[in-house]
Amino acid sequence: MLTIMTSRLPSWPGGRPRTPRAPAPARLPLPPSLVVHGTFDPLPIAGSRELAALLQARLKELPVGHCPHVEATEDFVRALDDFLPSA
Repeated sequence: MLTIMTSRLPSWPGGRPRTPRAPAPARLPLPPSLVVHGTFDPLPIAGSRELAALLQARLKELPVGHCPHVEATEDFVRALDDFLPSA
């Protein structure tokens, strides 16, 4: 049986004792990720850069618009080929 001595814990305003917090859950490792963005895309590339940073992902910028997989299929496939073996 676990007994918590609340009298030794600091109190909240109003005298109510604080309860100990559970440890934070362990973070799962992020899977390898690739973000591909066209440099002429009307959507700001800053969003893709931020996403890549949050995911700890690689960012590949292609000199195309919104659809790199259609506009530069060979470059897109090359980017995937470079990425997938290491995933």
